[in-house]
Parts: sequence; C-alpha cells; structure tokens
Amino acid sequence: MTRNSDVIVATLALGSEFDKLAKEAAQSRSFSFAQRESANKRDERGFLRTSRRFSVSSGGEVMASIHDSLIARWMVDVVDHRALPTRASFLYYASGDYVGPHHDLAQCTYTVLVPITQPSYLHTYPEGLDGEPDEIERAFLAGELLSKPVKLASKSASVITGQELMHSRPPGHAEAWTAVFCYSYA
Repeated sequence: MTRNSDVIVATLALGSEFDKLAKEAAQSRSFSFAQRESANKRDERGFLRTSRRFSVSSGGEVMASIHDSLIARWMVDVVDHRALPTRASFLYYASGDYVGPHHDLAQCTYTVLVPITQPSYLHTYPEGLDGEPDEIERAFLAGELLSKPVKLASKSASVITGQELMHSRPPGHAEAWTAVFCYSYA
C-alpha cells in the first residue's frame, strides 16, 4: 500500500456522486439519533476508546451504492486486495459535539471519510497516547492534548487506517456532517 501522506492513505474525488451523497445526508438527518457514550477504556487489543457525542443516521440507497460499489472497487487499488464493506453512516456534529481519541472498531480496518461540510479536519495522534483513559479524556476535553490536524479533501473520499491511527474530532468546532464508510479484509 502506498500512502499519499503520513495520515491519508489515498483520496478519491467523488464528482457528481458527492452531490447525491450530500443531498441524502440532508434528507437522512431527520432520521438521525443521538450517540452519547462514556466509555473511557482500553479494549482487549489495548486500543483506546473514549467518550463521544454526536448524532448518527444509516443513510439510504446513495450511501449503500457508494459503499458497496464505487468505493469498494477503488479500495482494491488502494490496499492491493479486496476490502469488504462492513458499515456506513452519516455523522452529524452540532457545535460542541466531539469524538474523543480512539482507534476504530475491528470492522474498520480502513475508514473512508467524506466530509459533507467544509472545512473538515481529522485530528490525529501518530505516536498514540499513553496513560489512563480517564486522564486522556480529561486532557482532550480541556484542549490540552497535542494533536496533528489534517484537513480532509473537499468533495472527496479519504482513506485512513482506522484501527492503527488514533484520531479524534475535538469539541468546539462549528456544525459538521461527515459520511463514514468502513472496510475490513475480505
């Protein structure tokens, strides 16, 4: 796998498919539900999970088509093997919503992010974070953790290695919408 940066593995411009996805995100918002979790722990893999606050929707036909076809075909070139589509959703962040530092779930070996609103940044911790999960979350919410912000490309899909790369979305940003597509080894 060849990376085009130390964080983003590859980027695909979505063209007219982006407009369809953005329209579906707006339509799906009325069906979203609040996702509030306080899970400061390390899982059985030793990966960090911290709290989160946002709303989520599963999307519809456009999301399913992009997940199962367009991006799935592209992922073969990106990761040199077939990647199995595992889950997809729209995430809606109100002002103050966040996702604390974490590694993605096992179903998300590769995570594809499509920011619906701009600008959109992924905050990363390439060296990871040591310490107790409760202390890490406290420092995160207080704005005391040093992260590496990476701007995500507009109207494009950006691939990260979600299980390997610790990342977050800090609170305090304006309202934002993102489509998230997960893939695992086939």
